[in-house]
Amino acid sequence: MMLSNEVLVLPGLLALGLAGFRWRRRVEQGCELRPPLGGKLTSIQAARGFAAMLVAIYHLERLTQPDQYLGRMAFDGVFGFGHAGVDFFFVLSGFIIYYVHHRDLGVPAALSRFVWRRATRIYPAYWLVTAFVILTTALVVPHWTDRFPIQHVLGSLILLPQATEPVLTVGWTLVHEVVFYVLFAIGIASRRVGSVVVLTWLAIIVAGTFIPPEGLILRHLASNYNLLFMIGLLTAHIVLRVSVSRPLLWALGGFCALLGAGWTENAGLFQVNDLTGRLLYGFSSMAIIIGLAAAERTGRLRVGRTAMFLGDVSYALYLVHVTVIANTLWLLAKSGMIEHVPVPVLAAGTLTASIAAAAVIHLKIERPVLRWAQGGRASNGTRTVPVAASQVATGTS
Repeated sequence: MMLSNEVLVLPGLLALGLAGFRWRRRVEQGCELRPPLGGKLTSIQAARGFAAMLVAIYHLERLTQPDQYLGRMAFDGVFGFGHAGVDFFFVLSGFIIYYVHHRDLGVPAALSRFVWRRATRIYPAYWLVTAFVILTTALVVPHWTDRFPIQHVLGSLILLPQATEPVLTVGWTLVHEVVFYVLFAIGIASRRVGSVVVLTWLAIIVAGTFIPPEGLILRHLASNYNLLFMIGLLTAHIVLRVSVSRPLLWALGGFCALLGAGWTENAGLFQVNDLTGRLLYGFSSMAIIIGLAAAERTGRLRVGRTAMFLGDVSYALYLVHVTVIANTLWLLAKSGMIEHVPVPVLAAGTLTASIAAAAVIHLKIERPVLRWAQGGRASNGTRTVPVAASQVATGTS
C-alpha cells in the first residue's frame, strides 16, 4: 500500500528536531540549575534555525511550481503548512523581548539601549539583502524604477506599514516586528502607559476579527498575526514565574500539536490567514518554547553545535533564502538543466546554497555589527538570544 507524503515526511520532522537536542534524564540531586533571568537560552536559538529551515522548504515548494521550473510543488504540498514558522517566530519574539527586557519596563533610562540594540540587530543585514534585490532587478527588469518607486523603497528600508509588501518581500514580518518593538518601547518609557497601549492593541485585534478595519495603520494593527506577540509575552511570564514539570513532554506535545495543525491545514480544514491557524500554531509554539526554556533553565537540555550554527544564521537565512532559491531555479531553467535534476538534489542544493549565503552574511555583517553595537563585546558564535525573532515569511509574501 502506498503511503502518503505526509505519513513519510512529517514524522521525520520530529526526529530531525530531536536530533539537534540532547536531553538529560534528571538534574543532579538537590541542584536546580537556573541561569540568570534574561540569560542565554541556547535551545531557543536552535529552535529558530529549525523553524527557518521549515519556511525555506515551504518557499522552495512554491517557487518550483511555475511551468518554467518543475510545474508542480517540489514535495507535492507536504510543507504547505511551513508558513507556520512565522507564527512560531512571532510567539518567540514576544517571549524573548519580555524575557530579556521585563526588568526594563518603566525604566526610561533603558529606552535608548533597547532601541539601539533592536535597530542594529534588524537593519544592517536587511538593508544589504534589499540592496541586492534592487540591484539584480535593475539589471534584468526594464523600467525597474516603475516597480520600485522611491517612496516605496524608503518605506521598505525603514520598515513602515505600506499598502504593498516591502522590496524584500519577506520583510513584511519585520514590519510587524518594528511595530511590536515600538509599543514595547512605550512600556519601557512608562509601564502604566505601556499597559494601556498593549490592552488597547489587544482590543483592536479582537475587534478586527469581527469588524473589518478600515485604513492602512488600523488594518496592520488589527492583523491576527499580532496576537502571536501577546502569546509570546504570556509564554515568557509563565517561564519566569512558574515551575514547569516534565518540560520534555511540553516540548514534544507542542511539536506534535504544531505538526497536527499543519496536517489539518494541508487537508484544507482552515486557510493560511484564518484565526484558527493563528491560535493552533500560536499555542503549539507556546508549548514548545515553555518546554525548551524550562528544560534548559533546570539543566535538562543541551544543544548540539549543528543546531546552534543553524540558529546563529537563521535571521540571515530568513532574509536571503527566497532570493537564493529563486535565482538558482532561474539559472537552472535558463541552462535547461532543471528537468534533469532530481527533486531531492534540487532541494538539497538550493537549501545548502541558502545556508552558505546566510553564513557569509552572519559572519561578515551581523556579527561585526553586533560586536560594534555592543561596544566591542564580541558575539563569539554562542550568541543565543534572538532579538529579531520574526524571520520567516508566509505564503502571503
